[in-house]
Amino acid sequence: MALIKRHQFLWDFFKKSKGIIPSCYTSLDFDNVTCINKSASKDGLKTVNYISLFPDFFKPKLVDDDNYKLIKVFHYGMPGTGILLNKEYTYDSYKKEHIKKSFLKGFRRTLRRLETCFDITYEYNYGEISKEKYEFLLKHLFTMLNRRFKEKKTNSVFLDEWDKNTSNLFSLINQKRSSLFVVYNGNEPISISLNRHIDENISFSECHAYNIDYSKFGLGHIDNYLLLNWSIKNNVYFLDLGLGNLDYKGRWCNKFYDLEYHIYYKKNSPKAWGLAYLEVLKIKLKNLVKKLKIDQYINRIRNGSTKDVVDVDTILNTEEFDISKPSEETKRIEFNSSFEDLKITKRIIIDFLYTYEEHSKNVAIFQSKSNPEVFFLKGEKKGIKLIF
Repeated sequence: MALIKRHQFLWDFFKKSKGIIPSCYTSLDFDNVTCINKSASKDGLKTVNYISLFPDFFKPKLVDDDNYKLIKVFHYGMPGTGILLNKEYTYDSYKKEHIKKSFLKGFRRTLRRLETCFDITYEYNYGEISKEKYEFLLKHLFTMLNRRFKEKKTNSVFLDEWDKNTSNLFSLINQKRSSLFVVYNGNEPISISLNRHIDENISFSECHAYNIDYSKFGLGHIDNYLLLNWSIKNNVYFLDLGLGNLDYKGRWCNKFYDLEYHIYYKKNSPKAWGLAYLEVLKIKLKNLVKKLKIDQYINRIRNGSTKDVVDVDTILNTEEFDISKPSEETKRIEFNSSFEDLKITKRIIIDFLYTYEEHSKNVAIFQSKSNPEVFFLKGEKKGIKLIF
């Protein structure tokens, strides 16, 4: 008979919108919200009960609290970030209280540029989605994630368990237990976020993917802007943006939390005490490995390098030219080309649109006939010559 029962709280609670609370807890308190556990039972208790990845903003109540002692151990690694909407917020009142003016000024400028350069629309797939659209969006989500992590030369935890993470997602979206929020350029999805909805109080932004050709437009910030507005309008109490206090998350958040290990062991039992402290030693060893970044070094070796990846700009020279005067003899290239056989890339063209605030429909691309490594980008206001 097993003496230790293990629960991985974060994944059981948020993954696939399960909302599972370990049976050893009667309830979880969070600010003014209480999550009652209908499956609570003393039968779920063992000599040692091990709950990993437990957010410290929850206050749990054990079924048989009087007969157990608790050891809490900090989980070294990525802190969590979230948006707590515990007031009658509007977007304007939230940003005034929690988001820096200097950041908002830059964000509004970037959002305006995105909508100036492309035909941008926004879509919230929550409560209703067709099978055709679901498959279309999932295909783009996979492609964008795969491309992004290949560029980073790291693994995506979400992609590693793609089938598990997306199984039954179609049904969950139609049940309002999951959602896909999308930013479109015309008919092309350029940003997709997969969100879980535990109940009317708590939502979890599990995965965000974007087309890396549009990197300059800060699509992570735009996704959080959409999530925040949607959460306010739908009376969400807490929006969890997930692990990692990255810039595109932290700028929007007013709630930061750590993860903990909770180890409950029976009182007056030397065996329970010994097992519990053995688990504590294991956790502390894992924390030390992370603190010394040994795990990162091993991953780099597995990926074939012990050095950080550095992107190299292949453009030798860039110069503006007068669009009113004819340039050298050239041939035109369609913007929607794959550019697979050319040195110029879609990202370079999109960066041009961003810099000069040109709409994609008004930009012409030309390649020099005398030198195939020279290209011209010509907009309504500006033109640049690229030499590779």
